Amino acid sequence: MTLLLLSILVLPFNKALDPQCILQNDFKPGFMAGGDFIIGGIFPLHFNLEKSDLDFTYKPGQLQCNGLNPRALRWALAMRLAIDEINNSTELLPDHILGYKIFDSCTYPLAAQRAGLAVLNGPSEADRPMCSVASPMLAIIGESGSAESIVISRVLQPFRIPMISYFSSCACLSNRRDFPTFFRVIPSDAYQVKAIAKMLIHFNWTWIGVVRGDHAYGRSALQDLLKQLEGTGVCVAYQEMIPSLYNKQRTIEIIRVMNSSSARVVVAFIGEGDLTHFMRDFMELNVTGIQWIASEAWVTAAVFTGSNFYPYLGGTIGFGIRQGNIPRLKEYLMTVNPERYPTNPLVLELWEAIYGCTPFSSGSSSELPFCTGQETIKTQHSAYWNTSSTRITYNVYKGVYAIAHSLHNLISCRPGRGPFSNSTCADNTKVFPWQLQHYLQEVSFTVSGELVNFDAKGDSIPSYDLINWQKGRDGNIELVNVGLYDEAQEVGKELIIYDIALTWPGDQTEASCSQNVVQYMRCLLLKFCRVKWRNTPIVRINNSELSFFILISLTLCFLCALIFIGEPTSWSCMLRHTAFSITFSLCISCILGKTLVVLAAFTATRPGNNVMKWLGPVQQRIIIFSCTLVQIIICTAWLIASPPFPYRNTQYQHSKIILDCSVGSDLAFCTLRLLSWPLEVPGATEQIMQLTLSLMPFVSMLLITGLRPATCKANPVSCRLWADPQLPGLSMNGDFVIGGIFSIHYYMKSEPNTYTKLPLQPQCSGSMDFREFRFARAMEFTIHEINNRTDLLPGITLGFQIHDSCSAVPMAIKVAFQFANGLESSFNDSESCPKSAAAAVPALVGESASTPSISMARILGLFGIPQVSNYATCACLSDKRQYPAFFRTVPSDQHQAAALARMVKHFGWTWIGAVRSDSDYGNNGMATFLKAAQEEGICVEYSEAYYRTQPRSKLERVANVIRRSTARVIVAFLASGDMKFLLEELARDPPPPLQWIGSETWIIETEFLKFNMCSGAVGFGIPQSVIPGLREFLLDLTPAQALKSHLLTEFWERSFSCSLKGQTDYSEGARECDGSEDIRALQNPYTDTSQLRVTNMVYKATYAIAHAIHGVICNDTQCDKTTKFAPWQILQQLKRVNFTTKNGYRVNFDSKGDPAAAYELINWQIKKDGTIDFVTVGQYDSSKPRGQEFSISRSISWMGGQTEVPVSVCSESCPPGTRKAVQKGKPICCYDCIPCAEGEISNSTDSLNCVRCPPEFWPNVQRDSCYPKPVEFLSWDDTLSIILTVFSVAGAFVAVCIGAIFYKHRTSPIVRANNSELSFLLLFSLTLCFLCSLTFIGRPSEWSCMLRHTAFGITFVLCISCVLGKTIVVLMAFRATLPGSNVMKWFGPPQQRLSVLAFTLIQIIICILWLTISPPFPLKNFKHYKERIILECGLGSAIGFWAVLGYIGLLALLCFVLAFLARKLPDNFNEAKFITFSMLIFCAVWITFIPAYVSSPGKFTVAVEIFAILASSFGLIICIFAPKCFVIVFRPEKNTKKHLMGKVPSKAL
Repeated sequence: MTLLLLSILVLPFNKALDPQCILQNDFKPGFMAGGDFIIGGIFPLHFNLEKSDLDFTYKPGQLQCNGLNPRALRWALAMRLAIDEINNSTELLPDHILGYKIFDSCTYPLAAQRAGLAVLNGPSEADRPMCSVASPMLAIIGESGSAESIVISRVLQPFRIPMISYFSSCACLSNRRDFPTFFRVIPSDAYQVKAIAKMLIHFNWTWIGVVRGDHAYGRSALQDLLKQLEGTGVCVAYQEMIPSLYNKQRTIEIIRVMNSSSARVVVAFIGEGDLTHFMRDFMELNVTGIQWIASEAWVTAAVFTGSNFYPYLGGTIGFGIRQGNIPRLKEYLMTVNPERYPTNPLVLELWEAIYGCTPFSSGSSSELPFCTGQETIKTQHSAYWNTSSTRITYNVYKGVYAIAHSLHNLISCRPGRGPFSNSTCADNTKVFPWQLQHYLQEVSFTVSGELVNFDAKGDSIPSYDLINWQKGRDGNIELVNVGLYDEAQEVGKELIIYDIALTWPGDQTEASCSQNVVQYMRCLLLKFCRVKWRNTPIVRINNSELSFFILISLTLCFLCALIFIGEPTSWSCMLRHTAFSITFSLCISCILGKTLVVLAAFTATRPGNNVMKWLGPVQQRIIIFSCTLVQIIICTAWLIASPPFPYRNTQYQHSKIILDCSVGSDLAFCTLRLLSWPLEVPGATEQIMQLTLSLMPFVSMLLITGLRPATCKANPVSCRLWADPQLPGLSMNGDFVIGGIFSIHYYMKSEPNTYTKLPLQPQCSGSMDFREFRFARAMEFTIHEINNRTDLLPGITLGFQIHDSCSAVPMAIKVAFQFANGLESSFNDSESCPKSAAAAVPALVGESASTPSISMARILGLFGIPQVSNYATCACLSDKRQYPAFFRTVPSDQHQAAALARMVKHFGWTWIGAVRSDSDYGNNGMATFLKAAQEEGICVEYSEAYYRTQPRSKLERVANVIRRSTARVIVAFLASGDMKFLLEELARDPPPPLQWIGSETWIIETEFLKFNMCSGAVGFGIPQSVIPGLREFLLDLTPAQALKSHLLTEFWERSFSCSLKGQTDYSEGARECDGSEDIRALQNPYTDTSQLRVTNMVYKATYAIAHAIHGVICNDTQCDKTTKFAPWQILQQLKRVNFTTKNGYRVNFDSKGDPAAAYELINWQIKKDGTIDFVTVGQYDSSKPRGQEFSISRSISWMGGQTEVPVSVCSESCPPGTRKAVQKGKPICCYDCIPCAEGEISNSTDSLNCVRCPPEFWPNVQRDSCYPKPVEFLSWDDTLSIILTVFSVAGAFVAVCIGAIFYKHRTSPIVRANNSELSFLLLFSLTLCFLCSLTFIGRPSEWSCMLRHTAFGITFVLCISCVLGKTIVVLMAFRATLPGSNVMKWFGPPQQRLSVLAFTLIQIIICILWLTISPPFPLKNFKHYKERIILECGLGSAIGFWAVLGYIGLLALLCFVLAFLARKLPDNFNEAKFITFSMLIFCAVWITFIPAYVSSPGKFTVAVEIFAILASSFGLIICIFAPKCFVIVFRPEKNTKKHLMGKVPSKAL
């Protein structure tokens, strides 16, 4: 008899018979004890599950676990401790004993499910027929993982057995519809996620990453977090999933995504086991700088608190379960050892894991060495022994007490005042689990000062500690409470964070200066206490003198911290480290002295030992003085050799200067640190106390008693099921019976569980789904067709049992049990086991929906019973680890989701809405689609979920979201039943026209064609087919045949609204059927065979099972109907089937049990008569090469019948010349179009970035293309150039004219008196100065650039040299008039020529060096103007340029000084005065030239230089030569020697 048969039996039966039924495998508990009431326990006592690959060619082996989880073992022992306390209590459950069975889940759903069944049935492999009316297990404590709890809760649900979890926090478990018997003492993740969202906002973290596990806990938490973050401005940079089975390559990919992302805050919804493998690779890649936000699943995990984890996990912050206190827990754990439990494998495994040895009494086959017997738990530091943070352990403790208090209240019920029917109480001798659940729902008590109760959802009071991972003294990680979250507080005050106590990654902290003051005051108080009670024994025994020394040194230590505050100075830098080191050396020296005294004191107790004379008070003082003196000497040497000093650190931060103290000598500094290293040595009193505690006697061993035998009446019926079996709706006997299950009704009749009476058995209700009924009859037709074939199963008759699942998980599970066990409601003790050892069916077809299929596949997969679904498309069912016996003839949603995303991208829809069924089908399908859509760059405005059993308010809210949406395209991943309700609600107030994108469940549903709002809908459907003979079979139905089955009867009565002889309640009030009903005239989904899509999947599934049976029992010529086979043999054959059906479809399965994916693209098009019809417009075939899977074969009619593709975008496309800028807090598809910045263009639509034009190009006005910049220079045709040229030529002409005048009158006194030779040279140089300005005009070239400045420099030096010569001559001429002076012989004409040549030669040399080293060159200047290029001459060497100008300036200044000195010399025509004025103008012009030259942009720089040349030249020519020319031309009478000598009175000019 199978394990599932045992799972629906009740208490053991004690006849001393030989075993008759054998379980497939043994599964013994880790701990067990008998009692009046038995409590089950399921814990992840191991990390891993060893499971060989199932090829279904041999009997599967036993599930083996490895990798002991010491923390989970502590949890299990905490459950035992709580039960022991309760059994010893005189107030709680007096006179009653609690027993327990504790099993291992191996941290794996499959093993957890096995453990759940074992808890129900017993652990023995051989079991005897037993009978009772009550369950052997009243309640269960467990499990820690959400995925495991979901599986166990679904198994326990049909038996109404309550389960209290201590660590399963998935919000999905609060759904009372799916998990009515689930309770927990840990808050739901819905509150944790809310707390995390508030914390992210508190710290202003708006750019985060999320990492989650591949399980229900991770998925649910992520969905809740994203929902909480909507509208908060917090954006998620990436979402990564860690595989449930370790995959190094995938793990490294995730780590690289984290490391390359700019989001440095990572929220991790991961289990401890998943994170263990992940962190190993994380540390290998040496990724740091991540701020981890931990979920409660691992924030308190002791396995990560080692010092090696701190560089990577230090600073982690997260919300953990509130800490509690369990009295005597540590002492209880200390009692565990192999001597006390020699046969318990968990204890032996614990010993081997901790000490690396095999207990000498264990008889283990391990290769480890034998233990010495000296090992004790208390000397080891492990997760098992760590009771410093009893959080999850405390939850286990509370869970056990919750069950005990509920039992106590049940037993204490007063007759006539009970909560059950007729105010009765429960029978204390036969307590049912559902009766206990009633009291659990109402329990309220206090344990260790904390209130424990449950709300209507089975959840506890939400409250968390905010935990920060900080570095401890020993380098390990310490879990420090830095805040709390309490949902019971008023809004806005739930979260409290002590920011000052936080430590961030990299040891960053914001320390509070008040901490040192507080510790200092505490030290003073302690010192006061020591002085006041100095004569008490506890002070004297602790060496009071050294204690006072320690307190004084500690006081100094606290005070020396104050000198580290303030601006560093020379004295404070020297004082900081030296004071700290000396005070700490004094402190450590005192502790060293106390330690030596303690050691010596105990050594001195030996006979003849006089060691204490060497460690008296004097010697103690010498030790302290010597150790401190060494430190003082080192400090003195440090201060003398290389003391610390104030230092401005400009390297740490570029934006600011850090003023700190440099240590001076690194060697001295490190030496001080080594000598001041703190040693923690406990006092003697503490050592003695610990030794005393370790010698406490062990707690007495628990008595293990067997189950008390129950008497059994001599009745041939020994056991009955709780309720009558669910009879099949359609059935037929045969040699081999195939099971079938379909969602023929929409609902399961139910009523609220009050737990005051036995719950009703599940029954179907609601309207009938005629399409699903057609599927069921199609299976019946296929079996008849197979039975009539001679080539398939010849001589074999197949039968069938077809059930209705009511679209509900409980009914599906019940039917799954019946498929395994049969329809017998009673089991006789005279029956032999082999009769019922095999499953009732070798295989089954169904279920249509994914959620019931998941529940069934978990149960049937344990025993290898193959299930071939016709319509369960959830991608999760492809996981052969969890669903090894599941197959399907419909493609997985993995392909459909990818196809839908590709289609949405194909039509350019980047802004869509999404609505899904709140079921496994909808949630998994939509999650797959959203992931694919994200990769395609598609944004989702909203994602709403709805299930048909949810309140109407939820449906209205979803409909209103759709109506208000701006997205014109909506993707609906809905089951047909959910879609029907949604469309009916939308029809009440139709939204604007929407383009519907449908999943395969409803896009081919003919019933929905009446909704005109869906016209133009597009979606992928299963390919259409034809099944010959099916329609005739479906229509071959008469009232007489309908009466043979309650499903056929209901179909007939609902179809024709009449009653077949008052058969059913749903025909009440209807007319009696009179035989005039014509089924051929009936128009409903049952008779509609024009769209045989899913029906063909049923057809193929049934044939697949038939071919598998054929492969097992048939050879080449005949079949043997007497062949005995197990379901797993059919499963093995199903993996190999490969055939073609009669209607031409190929059937086979891949390694995941899936067929090749092929879809038709269905379009709802409006026909000429106004009705809507399905039209195939394209195909999707996954077997084709990548990129060719999707094709469109004909035009599509869109919403409202329009022919143009609808537009659905959040923001219109950005034209060329703009770029996209994402709007804050919105998806990437919502953006603003920002014009490109200056110098940038974008030449494509929807450009993400603008591209900068090359340096020689500039954007046009539209900024969509780059054009060459115009080149600007001082050209000859420029107006300014023309003006400057005119002045230049005019100046040169004036100079030539003046030269002509001087030459004509060269013999006149005024010319001769003014040194005619230098005057002519000066006029020549001025002519060159005027003309050299022309070299600055025109397009710069290499020769013109070199000529400009050199010609200018040389000609001006020549000019100034002449002026300087004239000035010197004037000065010397007047000095020569003094008696005895012969100075003029040194300033004759040769000397004048030589001086001019010498001054000019220096400038020539400067220019030659300039041209040789770094000459001027043509330069394109892009800096002054962005939109044009200035073509100018680069200076080459700036030193050369300024040297030329500087030399000119030096000569001009010298000339000015000399002329200024000669301005008052007696002369009628003093030339020095005019030279002074000319030099004054010259200097003024060139001084103003410098700032004007530097600040003038572009070609005006050249114009400024030309202007300076012309202005200074005109100044010279006008000041020096204009007066002379005026006299020569207009006052010739003054051009006489007498007039020049001042002998004739003159008039002012």
